[in-house]
Amino acid sequence: MKNIFLLLALVSLICFSCKSRCCLKNESAKVDTTVVITEANEIIPVKDTAVLYPFVVTFFSIGQGTDRTIHPEFKEFYSTYVASNMITVDQARWGREGEVDYCINFVKMDKAQQKEFLTKAKTILARSQLVNVKENVACPHKRN
Repeated sequence: MKNIFLLLALVSLICFSCKSRCCLKNESAKVDTTVVITEANEIIPVKDTAVLYPFVVTFFSIGQGTDRTIHPEFKEFYSTYVASNMITVDQARWGREGEVDYCINFVKMDKAQQKEFLTKAKTILARSQLVNVKENVACPHKRN
């Protein structure tokens, strides 16, 4: 009788432990996402809690640091807009060789000023192969 009771207890314990693992796996697989469609008709999935920035510039490295000529030039360029309170810039440093994201929000700019800013910024940044430029995305390496 004792053996049957122990066997039933063991089987029920195994059944309950398997069920709880299955439930945990299924719940962690659920991810709520929102889709953003850019002007270029690109579909970008974004987490619901993510803040979208109209302009994100990422300086990256391939083993020898970020671009030492374009990086300071871009910082000087956007600092004039920051000084006049036209944009805000959230910096997210994420690498050991100076890798950084500049997540830019347009505060006091109309559409024409935004377009002018984007054109000038892209002209500066196009001279470097160590820069990624994206629009209407979440800041990739920003810590909340």
